[in-house]
Amino acid sequence: MALNSSDVNAGDDILATHNNNLIDDIEQHTHEGTDTTKVKVENIDVSTGDLGADSVPDSALKAGAVGATKLGTGATYNGTITRILSLAPAAFVPNTESAGYDTTKGSLASDSVATLNAYAGINLPHGAIVTDLVMWGSTPAVGSVTVSLNRNALASDTNAEMASAAITNVNGSDTATDNTISDATIDNENYEYVCQVTLAQTATLSALFGVRIKYTIVAPLP
Repeated sequence: MALNSSDVNAGDDILATHNNNLIDDIEQHTHEGTDTTKVKVENIDVSTGDLGADSVPDSALKAGAVGATKLGTGATYNGTITRILSLAPAAFVPNTESAGYDTTKGSLASDSVATLNAYAGINLPHGAIVTDLVMWGSTPAVGSVTVSLNRNALASDTNAEMASAAITNVNGSDTATDNTISDATIDNENYEYVCQVTLAQTATLSALFGVRIKYTIVAPLP
């Protein structure tokens, strides 16, 4: 619902419908010296992508202004919304200075046949639910690329693996997915999150092409 200055006058009461559903409890107030409309919106269906919330107490909408509607802290979507975080190979940092690596051609590879471990910090919204971890890479006839998503406790520095996806002895390019996630709900108050890649090879190098983390949210992001 959009209101223009020609639609609202100071002192007017507002009653509106959305897709034939009544928008409940819409109240208009006038502040001295201004034409300011305050609305309270309840039970708007946002499955079609229209902005809404179960409860938006004392939301403010100035007549003729666009984008002045405010969501309350309890606002949620009508269902879950899927989001995706992609990690480029350049996001990963090796765990030792003696292990060189090459990110040319959009891939991460060791500069020797030694096993390489590299890490990337992950920042997902608090309360998000991780649904799958996907990786792309290549290996020689004997070699592997393993990507894991881990959470580390802030208070004790203990860590636990949430998901892991790997390709092994492919002798070419491949992809792998893990959609069985442990401790899937993101808790930024108590944990930090890290993605680890391990490249193992013999005579020919393994390489990581990229990582994708898919997650869902039920409330609008900050």
